[in-house]
Parts: sequence; C-alpha cells; structure tokens
Amino acid sequence: MGRKRKLLGASASCEAQGNCSECVTSDRFSDLPDEVAHHILSLLTFKDLTRVGAVSKRCRQLHLSVPVVDFRSHWHWLGRRENYVHNLRLMSSMERYLLCRGDNRMQRFCMDWNFSLTRRATQDYFRVITWIHNALRCNVEELDLCISGVPSFSLPPFLPQSLRSLSVRLSMVIFKTPSLSIPSNLRYLKLVLVKIEDERFFKWITCCCKCIKQLELVDIQGIRNITIESSSLEYFHGFIQNDILHVNISGEKLEGIDICLWFHSYQETSSNSLKIFAPNLKNLNWNSSNGRYSPNLGKLKSLEKVQLFLDPWVNELDKVLCSICSAKDLIINERTIKAIFKDGSTAVPILDNICNLTVHFTSLNDDLVPAVASLLKGMPNLNFLSMKTTSSLSRDAQTSAGFGIEYWKLQNLAFLHQLKEVTIEYPNNVSNELEFARYILEHAQNLKKMVNLLHFEDTQFEVVARMVSRSKMISTATVVIGFLGCKKRKNL
Repeated sequence: MGRKRKLLGASASCEAQGNCSECVTSDRFSDLPDEVAHHILSLLTFKDLTRVGAVSKRCRQLHLSVPVVDFRSHWHWLGRRENYVHNLRLMSSMERYLLCRGDNRMQRFCMDWNFSLTRRATQDYFRVITWIHNALRCNVEELDLCISGVPSFSLPPFLPQSLRSLSVRLSMVIFKTPSLSIPSNLRYLKLVLVKIEDERFFKWITCCCKCIKQLELVDIQGIRNITIESSSLEYFHGFIQNDILHVNISGEKLEGIDICLWFHSYQETSSNSLKIFAPNLKNLNWNSSNGRYSPNLGKLKSLEKVQLFLDPWVNELDKVLCSICSAKDLIINERTIKAIFKDGSTAVPILDNICNLTVHFTSLNDDLVPAVASLLKGMPNLNFLSMKTTSSLSRDAQTSAGFGIEYWKLQNLAFLHQLKEVTIEYPNNVSNELEFARYILEHAQNLKKMVNLLHFEDTQFEVVARMVSRSKMISTATVVIGFLGCKKRKNL
C-alpha cells in the first residue's frame, strides 16, 4: 500500500513537472496573429530580425514575410578590420535573407550603408544595387536609402508601379537621373545632401512623375537652376543654399510651400530670382538669408497662412505683400519688418484680411516700434495678436524706453475694436512692451484675454502686475501673467 502511494505521488509529480515544462516552453509570440507579429518585427533592425527567424519554424515564416526590413551598416570601436569583417557578415546575411524571402511583398525597405567601411567599394556597390533590385522585385511601396562612400549612385532604370515613396540621402554623392522614358508612380520623393547630375532630373519629375504629391529637396548641390513644374504636386519643401541662382516652382494643385533660401555669404549681384505659380496655394513658409534676389509670387488668392522670415536684401517686398494680401494668418520676424520699412519708408501695406498676427523679435526696441505701428495700421480686422521674443538678453533691449502710451494713441489703430486676444512675451527690458500692453488694455473694448509671459519671475512680475492694476481697462478681459518655460500662471 505504501509502495502504491509512492508511485502515485511520483506520477503526480511527473505530471506537474510536465505541465510546468509546457508553460515554460510555450511560444506566445508564435500564437499572435500575423499582422500583430509583423508589426512587432517591423520595429527591429535587420540583425535582430534574423535572430528571431532562427527561433522556430513559425518565426522563420514571419521574419521572411515581415513588411518592413531595416538594414544598416554598423561601425564599432573595434578597429577597421573588425568593422570590415562584421559588415561583410551582414552583407552575406542580407543576400541569404533576400534569396529565401523570394517574392514576398514588402511594404518598406530601409538601407543605410557606408562604403568607406568596406575594402572593396566597387564590388560591394554592385551587391547593394542587387539588394535594391530584389526589394523592388518584392513590389516594395516605400524605399528609404542612405548611401555614402561612393562617387555616384543611380537607381535601377525601372521603378515598379508599387513604389509610392522614395527617400534618398547621399552625403553629397552624385545622383544620376532615372530614365526619362519610363513613367513612375511615385507619390513622395525626398532628396537630402545630393549632388544632382544635371537639370534632366527636373524634367524627369515633370514628364515621368505624374502622380507625385510631395517633393522635398534638402541641401542639394551641383546645379544652378531649379525648375519644378508638376500638375499633381501638392506640397514642396526646399532647403536651398550656396550657388543656386534661379528657383521656379509651378503647380496648379500646390497647397503648401516651405522654402528656405540660405546663402553663406552676401552676394552683390541681384540676378537671382524666385518665381512661384501656385494659384491654389494655402500655406507659404518662406525663409531667406544673405541673398539679394527678386521674388515673383504671382496672385495667391487662396492663401490662408504665411510665414515670412526674410533677409533685408530681398527686393520688391511691396509686391510680396500684395501677393499675400488674401492670407488670414501671418507670422513675421523683426528682420522682415525692418526690410519692409527700410530707408525710412512709412508706406502702410494693406493687409486687411489678416486676423491672426504673430511677430518674432529680440525686443520691441525704439528702432522697431515705428515699423510695427505702420504694419498694424494696415490690419484693421486683426483679432489675435502675439508678440514673441527670440532672446531674453539682447543689446537692443537697452534702447527700449522711448515710446509711451501717448505715442500709441496717436496711431489711431483701427483693429482695436476687433481685437479679442493678445499674448506678449517680455524680454529683459520691458518698457516699450509694457506701454503697448497698457495701451491695449485701455483702448481695446472687446478684448477677451491678455497673456503676459515673463522671462524673469521676480523682477518682471511686480512691474507687469503694477501696470495692470493701474490701467483703466475698458473691457472685462482676463489678464494672465505666466512664465516662459513654466506652466505656472496667475490671473489678475
């Protein structure tokens, strides 16, 4: 009887151990639905992806059908030889993977490869091109490439119709224009740090990319003229610098343009130009520095929002203001305001559609006040006004004491009866800002809210609070004092 109990106990113990073993070895990842497992695997680098593929038969199937493959060369603090051997193994692993994957559809293929880490750049280049061919064979939808260490780079002559997005970063490697005889189905194209071979590239966009919606050109070189003409383009972003002379952008469906013309040194020549034809443009973000050129924006009747951060040397700014007069939202900086009213000009630009104005400056110094006053005179329908300081410490702030409330009374600003909300950021010296805020409080009868944001809590709070308490407010507006970089605010 005792022996039988021992056997039963041993049997129960074995069963318990067996159940425990099953719990330990249970593969929960393999039980996940394909779409969930694929999403998880898409977050892994290629090296980690291959490790998962070696776990089980189910994991191998998942890793060969994952929609996103992220392959990057690796550099370690191991020495040149060790890095070379490491990356050579990675290349062999990628070739085996693509061979086993076959024609399984791929949503996105990302590759970041530095050929300076290899000893056989020419031979390895053809291997990498083969990988791209294989990815395209898998009907890839998004191709994200970062290539460096070779003199030039060219895409395969045939881009599949499945390819919707192409991003290429080349570290100033020459980008050869694809074939002009084969149409592309691209919706999104981004080039970064690329030397464009010639102006045939822009002809390729016009003639072959009939479906393109978004184009981004960041720090491109190798050409003097940029001409973009597209009947399908909806958004253009360009960071353009150095030796570019002429920029022409044309598109009837363009709704957004974000362009920065940045030159490292001032140029005496005024032959540079910026021409835009976009009758349906809604948003324009235009920055420029150190360049003397003539802009031609045409008639932008659908414009809603504009940001102008321009250099004082931009010509014919009065025509620019005429082009943007239909906008309702304007963001402008100190340099642009001074450029509009340079040489003592007091002509008031008419911007009677502007409802929301944001001004960026170091401080509302004495040199800037007359220009700001002239700008505000041309905005009779202004509802929201925001004054933002770009620096809390500035030499300009030392000269901010010459324009009191009496000056603002003489301006007869028509927008006062429309104004609903004002936000003012105060620099180190708050004199002119303080007088302007007081003027608003005492004359804006429909004001709903004023927010005062301070850089220095202790010293500035008392000054602003005293101004508010002494003001003869004409409205029932809520006055708030807050501190930049802090959520702490006080209502007065």
